[in-house]
Amino acid sequence: MPIPDEQTQTFQAQLNGQAVTVITRPGLPEWDHVTAAQILLAEHAHPQGRTLLLGCDHGALAASLARQLGSSSATHLTCTDDNLIAHDCTAQTLQVNHLLPANLISP
Repeated sequence: MPIPDEQTQTFQAQLNGQAVTVITRPGLPEWDHVTAAQILLAEHAHPQGRTLLLGCDHGALAASLARQLGSSSATHLTCTDDNLIAHDCTAQTLQVNHLLPANLISP
């Protein structure tokens, strides 16, 4: 995992009734907050088994989905984004929240 640089920011968000620490930085759209769409998806998505998240942004939604999926070996989260900063931030967000890493793929 890359070492955070001086532009890396951290903020707390509430998704699906749980606190999520988000690692982010400029260069991502909506980099400094969780969007209404992410909040709605976290509350109403019911992931099961293999789950694909298109557009992982800073990883807040990925963290919420990973928590819902749990630690079962039958579950698997794959995230993708066309922004490499998003991949880095998602990996760091999952790690800081003590969640298993997701499979990050580039389009």
